[in-house]
Amino acid sequence: MTTLASRTSRVRRTRRSSFAPLAVPFAATLLLCSPPAAHAQEVAKLEAAQDPRWEAIRRVFGQEGALREDEVPAALAEMHRQDVRVMAVHNHLIGETPRIIYVHGMRVKSTELLETAGPPFLTDDPEPVEYQHHEFYIASQQTRTAEGTAGTLPQLEYNYGAAPDLQLHIIVPYAFSSLADGRGQSGLGDIELGAKYRFLQETDSRPMVGIFPIVLTHTGIADKGLGNGATQVFLPVWLQKKWGDWQSYGGGGYWINHVTGAKNHWFFGWQVQDDISEHLTLGGEIFHSTEQAPGEGSSTGFNLGETYNFDKQNHLLFSAGKGLTNISMTNEFSSYVGFQWTW
Repeated sequence: MTTLASRTSRVRRTRRSSFAPLAVPFAATLLLCSPPAAHAQEVAKLEAAQDPRWEAIRRVFGQEGALREDEVPAALAEMHRQDVRVMAVHNHLIGETPRIIYVHGMRVKSTELLETAGPPFLTDDPEPVEYQHHEFYIASQQTRTAEGTAGTLPQLEYNYGAAPDLQLHIIVPYAFSSLADGRGQSGLGDIELGAKYRFLQETDSRPMVGIFPIVLTHTGIADKGLGNGATQVFLPVWLQKKWGDWQSYGGGGYWINHVTGAKNHWFFGWQVQDDISEHLTLGGEIFHSTEQAPGEGSSTGFNLGETYNFDKQNHLLFSAGKGLTNISMTNEFSSYVGFQWTW
């Protein structure tokens, strides 16, 4: 038998992924001259920092950067200083003199602010946290049905860029369940573990694609309405595409629920958002879940939300919505509010 809290944990969840840097392709043909002395690389680094031709990184788009082999260390150091992400370093010909190296990268927008994906929405994105970067959330979410209200207050979420294109993920919730007759319980909820892996980068002609398998443990006490009572596994695929200030992501996957009386089911969602300003992003999503318990029926719903970026490290997230079908059984009202730190 599924409880109010177990249904809520499977319908109203947070995913992250990714407040990733706003990035656009750069490329510039850079012909830097390095002295042949023993300290050429160090001299080149100093020259690069003062050379106005490096401003091409900020202005020129659509080609690749070409450098002599001895210029590459200084170029990479300068790219790092200017928050330019190195995407590829390679050469074309064998035995050429001097050897020419081609460098491709992506730069952070001059606003240096972060955009939202995943929280505060149910729909997730394929973009992991950057390598060796961190995200931490303190948040609360709730869903109200005819049976009562269940949610978390608070829940702690941590994401870490463990490798290029790989994010590790954990949510530790303090759950509550309040029935319509006034009875209520609170305590540790079901801890969530996951790993997001991006296997296709976004290009002009294709979206970014990634997977984000999730294991929802049964640490919450189901008899008190604080957990599902058995392990759940979610196996989704997510896509994302950006056009100027607009971004859209979505996808779906299959939930495997081992609790007696529950049904395995599908979840699908799609989200669209717009960067209204350097600080404010507004978005909305629509989502659908097939039947999670016998007789419960499928459900469709929506959320509208915002992210306010105070600066590069501090972000406020909020969303609210409700069901569109089978409302009393699944979602009369739901909300998410959270604060995120990124570093």
